[in-house]
Amino acid sequence: MLNPFFSIIIPVYNNITYLSETINSVKNQVFQDWELILVDDASQDGVAEFLVQNYKDVAARILVNPSNKGPSATRNCGAQAAKGKYLLFLDADDLLLAHALADFHAFITKKNFPKVCWAKHLISLDAYQKKIKRGHSVFLAGSFVILRDFFFQIGGYDERLRVSENTDLFFNILIKNNLSPEKLNKAVLIYRKIVSAKPKYKSETILKSTFYFLKKYKIEHKKKANKAKANYFRILAFYLATKHPLFAKRFILQSISLNPFNIRSYYHFLKIEFSIVLHAKFKFLM
Repeated sequence: MLNPFFSIIIPVYNNITYLSETINSVKNQVFQDWELILVDDASQDGVAEFLVQNYKDVAARILVNPSNKGPSATRNCGAQAAKGKYLLFLDADDLLLAHALADFHAFITKKNFPKVCWAKHLISLDAYQKKIKRGHSVFLAGSFVILRDFFFQIGGYDERLRVSENTDLFFNILIKNNLSPEKLNKAVLIYRKIVSAKPKYKSETILKSTFYFLKKYKIEHKKKANKAKANYFRILAFYLATKHPLFAKRFILQSISLNPFNIRSYYHFLKIEFSIVLHAKFKFLM
């Protein structure tokens, strides 16, 4: 059998709730030249047994990490087992639209097989996709494909990162390799963002990864990377605003310095400043 065009890699860690929907979104693809690789990152909720019992015939491989290694190492593990020409990394709670692989394949062929291409995504604000809006231009797992050989050429995912690993991958592509990915102007993914869901990682883990990330890319700003960096810092500031407003202020100011024409950044800055003032007053009253 010839190697498939796409290898779809789904890392799983204690996320059995939406996993069947995610896998079914792969099974229902219009374009069928793909293989599915599922990697359980030492889950504690019976994911490995669930996958073997229900998807042994669907997945080309089901892999299980002996210990929890984090999303970067788990994706790299899946990539090592992959045989496809292009890799697509999909989170265990997100959904591929039915035409995603067909659109990517047509676009890749048209563009003469680029090393990386990415597309738009939609955001679901609830568990049942009843509230959907258009997402912004952030590099999300499931919204891009990368040539397998190129992925290994640039070192894959940085396994020291437990958050922002996709952003790091694209900074590697944009900055270190000076490559601009081709953009497909269609939505291929539904990113599930449930407001009531608990954060996957503690604030300390996020901060640790962030400081490592900042140190790693402490280089002169290049035009191609500025917008991506600004988006990253703005989103990070928004995430940290409630518990760590001073850190959030630092990141939103960096976002503004990189892209001073983004009005949303100023809006977030004002909200963070207001949060800092309220926090100070509350401490004074205590």
